[in-house]
Amino acid sequence: MSETSPSEPVNPLHFNIAVNTGRVGGNQSVSSHVPAGPDLRKGRGLRGRLPASLLADAAKGFVAPEWMARARKRSRGGIVLLAGGRGTGRQTAALNLLCGAHGTDASVHHLDDDLDFGAWRPAPGEANGYLVEGTLGGLVRNRAALTSIGSRLLEADAVMVVILPDDPELVAGLEDSLGMAPVHCTPPAAERIFHAQLAVAVPGEEERRRLLHGLPPDLLPELLPPGASPRDALDVVDAVIDAGESSGATDARAARVRGTLAEQADREVAEFLPGWLDDPQARNALIAAAVFCGSSPQSIAEQAERLASKVEGASGGPGVSGVSGQGGRRSFSALLRPVGVRTDRVQRPGRSPVTHMAFARCQWPGAILRNVWRGPLADLLVPWLWSIEGYELIERAGWALALSVPPERGTGRLNRIRACATSGGPSGRAVAAKALRVLMNDPDFSRETAGQLGSWAYERSWSLRCVAALTCGGGSEIAPLGSALALMRKLVRGAEGEPHRYVDRAVDDALLDLFHRGDRRVVLRTLLAWTESEGAEAEYATRILPKLLRRDLAWFGAQTTDDEVFTLTVRLIRRTLRARGPGGALRDAVLLWRRVAAWDPIHKAAVDAVLFAVGGDRHPSVGRFLDAINRQG
Repeated sequence: MSETSPSEPVNPLHFNIAVNTGRVGGNQSVSSHVPAGPDLRKGRGLRGRLPASLLADAAKGFVAPEWMARARKRSRGGIVLLAGGRGTGRQTAALNLLCGAHGTDASVHHLDDDLDFGAWRPAPGEANGYLVEGTLGGLVRNRAALTSIGSRLLEADAVMVVILPDDPELVAGLEDSLGMAPVHCTPPAAERIFHAQLAVAVPGEEERRRLLHGLPPDLLPELLPPGASPRDALDVVDAVIDAGESSGATDARAARVRGTLAEQADREVAEFLPGWLDDPQARNALIAAAVFCGSSPQSIAEQAERLASKVEGASGGPGVSGVSGQGGRRSFSALLRPVGVRTDRVQRPGRSPVTHMAFARCQWPGAILRNVWRGPLADLLVPWLWSIEGYELIERAGWALALSVPPERGTGRLNRIRACATSGGPSGRAVAAKALRVLMNDPDFSRETAGQLGSWAYERSWSLRCVAALTCGGGSEIAPLGSALALMRKLVRGAEGEPHRYVDRAVDDALLDLFHRGDRRVVLRTLLAWTESEGAEAEYATRILPKLLRRDLAWFGAQTTDDEVFTLTVRLIRRTLRARGPGGALRDAVLLWRRVAAWDPIHKAAVDAVLFAVGGDRHPSVGRFLDAINRQG
């Protein structure tokens, strides 16, 4: 076992993250764009004043987290207990809390945890604040001792912040013994930190505007999702500045930002991953956490158990994760702590808090999985992923499966996704569809993926055709609208020779989803164009129109003031009546539309205007349709 074995209590990366301005220490490369943050190791072991430069680094671009107000309120008692894992911002926030009104002129001392705090008494005027990392020699469990220390601090006009170990068991025990919870640290929104740190690195507003101009609007939310750490924000600042210093189109700059972050994460993960993959318990835990980060510790532990069973069943070797029971789940969280996987507790107003696991670096799960997909476990991961159940887990499993596609072009790149689509049952089809949506939204893979799906649309295998339809809509996002509609046209034509009810349902659901979440005018224009063709899509367009109307009657009513939507709606209704006659689903949908609109004069006038315009077509089916509407509506 290597020095970075999970059994070792030390952090294999010599982790040192500081909130908002912190940087990674150890052997990592550090960009020069954003100033290095406070390194508390400089003060560790010293019973003296921390350097003013350390406090200044902590204050640069600092974004106060939501919990800071609670911490300031607690500080009125002289002592504040902070709980949180790596990447939550506890160190830098603690320094800013201790500086208080004095700012960087404050006198802040760093004390060793092995000090005899039972007998310690701060000297008046010695310091504005004291920082301790630990448990005060165990005294944090003693409410009377904490009260006594707090009183002594107040007499000396000082405040102490104690950063507790990253140990959920300890924190839960303190809540029981003290009768109150320590302040739980969660990082501020990473996008806020990004903009604050960009202002530090690039003071000129015009220059900042130039750097951000042209980047896709969804790039920052993609790179800094909820729960991303301050260090993640700093990495994105560096990557954006580097990309801005080179020429290139918008897509090229965005690709360079993504590539820079991925390469950095790959380098960082490569330092500790080999030791973890050699240990079955650690390997299963780490892979499950990488795939399902954001889920609860219990859920991830269960997936690690499933992976262990797959490995054991395939090789007869050790596949056990060692996670079972309440105690096992706590050990599972502790097992992952050395690589910066933390358990976050999320407060919900009026509801019980929930916990979920997150990596201190949001790029690390992808880097871990890219490495694993190149190794001997790759073929076992596919059946493990296709047997996932539950919407949120399927979304994550599909994202992980998308990472199995190698960057090098060549035949067979999508073979693992194809296997998942054809062998995994309903869950496997859902996982494969999510993976393909990820690829269709990736410029490096979108064209090849769309081409492969186009060939699947005519396959005899209904599973492949069903996955092609599921890829177009559903899940947490939709495929690019133009590609999705072109694919759906092929699916509709392919269904003529190989009809299947599952495929038909998937196509309908996908089109409704595209209409609901995409550009509705584009969908209506496309359907109208289909009605002018000679293929199966003409019949399909007239069949799906009533479902579109029912999907969002209020939208159709509100948009009739738009000349284009009004014209599209009228023409689609006319062509549906000519193709299908006056009865059936369209009549029922329009009757419902009229009844809903009866309660709103403006909406009613809009519906009447549509029906009046439809009557401009003298086709017999149109006349019979309007007569039926007037009789029944």
